[in-house]
Amino acid sequence: MFSLREVPCTRPPTLRPKSTLCALLRALTATLNPSMNASLPRSDGRPGALPVTFRPRAVRTWGYIVAGIFALACVAMALTLPLIIHRILDSFGFVVLALLVGWFCHRHASVKVVANATHVRIRNAFSSRSFEWPELIGVSFPEGDPWAHVDLADGDTYAVMAAQRADGARGVAMARELNSLIEEHSLTS
Repeated sequence: MFSLREVPCTRPPTLRPKSTLCALLRALTATLNPSMNASLPRSDGRPGALPVTFRPRAVRTWGYIVAGIFALACVAMALTLPLIIHRILDSFGFVVLALLVGWFCHRHASVKVVANATHVRIRNAFSSRSFEWPELIGVSFPEGDPWAHVDLADGDTYAVMAAQRADGARGVAMARELNSLIEEHSLTS
């Protein structure tokens, strides 16, 4: 596959504000997904207890950060534009644009897979689908693809945006854990 080494977020004393920014981003990530450390799938190949939820980390964090920054920029434009041009509809347009971009970022940040005893529910950015365990054959995560895919019994595949290449080894571990759950529950169902 690939190797990913974790680069620590430490800075020399002269660049202390960036180190504080790294700590702030870690705290924000923990706030957005408080169970992120506990929800990391086991890599020993043994399936975990059900129900289990898989969520990406990088897209979840950066989606909300980008939405917040964009919303602040649009609100600033909406408030200052009437002072320059005096058109309220332009300001309204910026607010609507901020809401649309915020909704788009939220949809991408809220992808997940929930597996319970009877079925697996996959929520992607713009679609959601439930599968009974016997409908699933396995998980593939081809090199170069941005996210994993579940292989279906009818020969089709379905994207699993919760297991993302952007999460590095964690995304691959999620795909492996989901695959082991499918192997265990597809045979017993």
